[in-house]
Amino acid sequence: MCGITVILSKNRQKAPENVAREMSQLLKHRGPDDYGIYIHDNIVLAHNRLSIYDTSGKAAQPLDYKHLKIVFNGAIYNFKQIKNTLVDKGYSFITESDTEVVLAAYDYYGIDCFKQFNGQWAIVIYNTRTSQVIISRDRYGIKPLYRYEDTDFIYLSSELKSFFKIPDFEPTINKNVAFAFLSIGLHDHIDETFYEGVNRFPKASCQIINLDTHKSELTHYYKLSNQGAIEEKKSKDYIETYSSLLQDSIKIRLTADVPLTCSLSGGLDSSTIVAYAGIEKPDLSPFSISYGDQGVNSELPYIKSIHEKYNLEGTVLSPGNKELNLLMDECLYHQDVPFDNTSVLAQFFLYRNMSKKGFKVSLGGQGADEVLAGYDKFYLGLWRRSSLRDKAALIYNLLNKEIVNPLQAYAQMNKYKQRNTKIRKRHLKEFDIHTDRPCREESIQKMSLNLMNYMGLSALLRYEDRNAMAHGIESRLPYLDHRLVDYTFRLPDNLKINKGVKKYIQREAFKNLLPEKIYSRYGKLGFYIPESEGVINQERIQYILDNFDFVKEFFNHTEIKNMTEEKTIWRAYIFTKWVALFIN
Repeated sequence: MCGITVILSKNRQKAPENVAREMSQLLKHRGPDDYGIYIHDNIVLAHNRLSIYDTSGKAAQPLDYKHLKIVFNGAIYNFKQIKNTLVDKGYSFITESDTEVVLAAYDYYGIDCFKQFNGQWAIVIYNTRTSQVIISRDRYGIKPLYRYEDTDFIYLSSELKSFFKIPDFEPTINKNVAFAFLSIGLHDHIDETFYEGVNRFPKASCQIINLDTHKSELTHYYKLSNQGAIEEKKSKDYIETYSSLLQDSIKIRLTADVPLTCSLSGGLDSSTIVAYAGIEKPDLSPFSISYGDQGVNSELPYIKSIHEKYNLEGTVLSPGNKELNLLMDECLYHQDVPFDNTSVLAQFFLYRNMSKKGFKVSLGGQGADEVLAGYDKFYLGLWRRSSLRDKAALIYNLLNKEIVNPLQAYAQMNKYKQRNTKIRKRHLKEFDIHTDRPCREESIQKMSLNLMNYMGLSALLRYEDRNAMAHGIESRLPYLDHRLVDYTFRLPDNLKINKGVKKYIQREAFKNLLPEKIYSRYGKLGFYIPESEGVINQERIQYILDNFDFVKEFFNHTEIKNMTEEKTIWRAYIFTKWVALFIN
């Protein structure tokens, strides 16, 4: 994991080295181990390195291989297999890094190399013979890459804040993106950002830019699809294949030349990773956040059950609201844009403590809910495709297994139906929340596709990346191995939700590895943070009102003073703080 900065000339002007160095300076937290820069007439490649594979200076970047140069943020987990294939083809290597393999693979396969990679990446390759620049980002957008251009140059960076070092760059709020966030908490759903003119480089894509002719071509090398038959016929065959894929995904992500840990929430997904990782690495020391005195909201019994089963010495943290609030400005600085809930602060605190203990790699459970129907809202997709008889059976199983509380379920459904409040309705006429996402509740599969591509995962991945990289930690996500995602996405619905039980195939595949209390646990908390001080408090409302110029286009004074919805208050508050930090 690293930070990359690239400047490309659009008209053969000399690319400004000083600007690249200043932009890179703001990415030091992403790569505290080394810094390198390559300057040519019309291109600058700069790299802040976090050393994970081959920590020697030989693997420092920008790295050369024949006539190719690269800056690379990410990790290719199958690089050793690809390397062996290339050695058979006559290629030789001088490092033990995945970066060198990326260059050799591009030299041999061309842009088809990106289809071969199993990993997460933002890559920029410069071909000195052809003056071509090749830019690529991983399938699900795990690793970030942003783009901004002015009259003379194209700028690429791992984080938004570095664009502030560009001469004449004026940060201007993208009102459509801001409104989508403030009104319904929608963000990272399109490639536009909170800043006008700054966009995310599209995931699952590759762009070739010729610096001599200025011609450019963008292609997409991957698309999540339900096409293609799965050969298995019996449930046990599906379960065995799923188990094999996830175990291999975890195993290849346990390889590193630096200390490695895992985050453990006590839920099914992270517990599965820690259970298998604990077998592979008996000295594993996972990190958790839990509040032991919160009764039903405590993750501690589940966390301890994993510790005890695998004899692990884990770290359990319990940050209070005051402690997390002290991190607010620092976390917001690293996130670059407003975030939607206080659990982001807890995750920031978790990675800070991992870093203090010397860890540089962490495995986590992000991505499982999106493809395994892990959220309660997936019942909507199942409900729409069910017959009257199946609906009755679903209700019976949900109540019989005490999976849902009927009163809470009714309240959630009613809230879902009433999403467009007066505030939102008024602004829907003034702003355009544009996205081509499919109907969110038409089916389980379409809901998964919506979450993977538009509505949920992108924001969670940004939280994960910024919080981990703020502390020089590479976050690895086994559930987003493309082999596993492609397979899981095409599974029958009854292997995702079976008799009301979500993530059925996951439970069945790993029930022998998990304590019974985790295997049979139907609820989820994630990083639960007790809001003892409350999101809605006079101090936060007053802060918004004191800085009202920043949100008056979205709310009026009366609306702010009379707000009772916690999430709306939080969004207005964190948006106002973001404006004060970055725009003012």
